[in-house]
Amino acid sequence: MSRKIKLLITFIIFVSPKVFSQIELYKEAESDSSTHKKITLKGYIDTYFGINSQGNGNIPFMVNSNRSNQVSINLALLEFGFSSDQFRAKITPGFGSYMNENYSNVDGTLRNFYEANAGVKLLKKKDLWLDAGVFSSPISNETPISKDHLNYTRALGSEFVPYYLTGARLSYGLNSKTTLYASYFNGWQEITNSNLAPAFGLQLDYKPNAKNLITVDLYAGDERDNNPNYRNRYFFDAYWIYNMDGKFSVTSCANFGIQETVNQTSNKSLWGQTNVSLRYSFAKKWSANFRTEYFYDADEVVLFSQIKTGNESLYSSTLGLCYKASDNAFLRIEGRHYTANRSIFSINNESRSQLFWGVVSLSAWF
Repeated sequence: MSRKIKLLITFIIFVSPKVFSQIELYKEAESDSSTHKKITLKGYIDTYFGINSQGNGNIPFMVNSNRSNQVSINLALLEFGFSSDQFRAKITPGFGSYMNENYSNVDGTLRNFYEANAGVKLLKKKDLWLDAGVFSSPISNETPISKDHLNYTRALGSEFVPYYLTGARLSYGLNSKTTLYASYFNGWQEITNSNLAPAFGLQLDYKPNAKNLITVDLYAGDERDNNPNYRNRYFFDAYWIYNMDGKFSVTSCANFGIQETVNQTSNKSLWGQTNVSLRYSFAKKWSANFRTEYFYDADEVVLFSQIKTGNESLYSSTLGLCYKASDNAFLRIEGRHYTANRSIFSINNESRSQLFWGVVSLSAWF
């Protein structure tokens, strides 16, 4: 473990959150009555230990918590934020195995930015904002920050969409329930784009009441940067989240993509997935979670198996238990079983169609 990560863990564990709340209150008190200014500092660390039926090696397909037979840090973050009535900014450096896996193709110091963006309000009396920079992706119902989700591990539908997007975004709040977004991106999970072909996105957030959130996303862009045989990619994603902080919670996500190519008979490849997750809090500090999912990618556009067979279909079931150690810490244990339609896993030098993955996690935040 590097010295930088050790210092970061020490900082997160031993610095009192009360100090930062005092900073925030002090800054607000300094501002005049017509302008509300706020400085925030947040921290998060996710540690884990995993095993799988392959033995040693990383979990196939996954970039979150994918190392086995070792204690590791999936993600450690420090978020520095500033907001006022007309301006907002966020810088979030990140460290851990997730950053190493998912930012491996990013050059230089940019690979350590989980998020880095700034925005200005374009109309004083309307909720219209323009933001630019590196964003956590709105696509799918899960992010790399596990504390915000019903399960500890991420669904296949979340692992195979962008976890981050770089570009500019217009957002407009139509009312207290509905927000629209229009975005210009560098590409499908790209901070830099060498082919200079842009991508575009549209998003609708609808919150009919305090317990429900419905989000729809559309993405379109040229993907030859990832593969010289690829051209335009079109992607649709929709998800629903119900009662996230309640006794019984549900979330479901479905998406599908179309990838245009130049060297295949059909000139198009299709993939898609669907998943459903449940959580039940059966005691003050205890909850159980479950997820079932199906993923299909016949031409391996995004799902790259260890043994190339084509016509890939993958099922996964997840069962877990969460202990809320405090308002700022979770201890979780989770088991996951994969079943493929073909023998796509390599276990003890033999091809298998099934894989088991178990993980224990301790996460804390302020």
